Amino acid sequence: MTRSLGEVDAMARKAARGAGYAWGLAEEAGSAVRWLEARGLDGCAALAATLQTVDQGLDGFSPDADWTSASGALCPVMTGAALSDQIADFETELSFGPVIAPILLVPVVAYMAMQRQQDMTLEAGSGRAVVNGGGLRTEGPFSTGACAVTIRAGGAGDGGALQVAELRTRSDVLPDIWDQLDHFATKTYAPATEASRLKGAGAGLTDND
Repeated sequence: MTRSLGEVDAMARKAARGAGYAWGLAEEAGSAVRWLEARGLDGCAALAATLQTVDQGLDGFSPDADWTSASGALCPVMTGAALSDQIADFETELSFGPVIAPILLVPVVAYMAMQRQQDMTLEAGSGRAVVNGGGLRTEGPFSTGACAVTIRAGGAGDGGALQVAELRTRSDVLPDIWDQLDHFATKTYAPATEASRLKGAGAGLTDND
């Protein structure tokens, strides 16, 4: 099915919120998914896989000072937020993980490249992305499972030119992936109370005829 990027962003935020993320992190998740989908990358599937994995409790997937977690795998949303906060401390290379659905870190690395005004590379399993201020090159498939990640400065000159993507306004999302996100999004809906039911459609306890 085809969805607008606005729909994708909104669904990703609601799904992340339904999975227990704070509002700020849910917004980060929505922005990351939208960034990827606008460039033809499957951000929705990556987020769905992440939420399925962390559904039992976010705390075990949060990065500590050594870029490890209690569960043994890192959440890409929380890890991306931590990376954004430490751009000034990044030197030339950082390896950590494994990280669930590491493609969700590519928008963060793109932001790092913009802030540092240099090319940046993210490698995770068989997937590789090189980014700069307006360019992107991806190589190999990115797993939605957990992979070790390496982020390093440079990389644009070692495998072909970066392409400035023609950004899309709509995204093709598989129905089952959308349903998975919707499953988490529905957790944000307040359960109906007796008072809300009486205020809803229909006559309630009063016969209006």
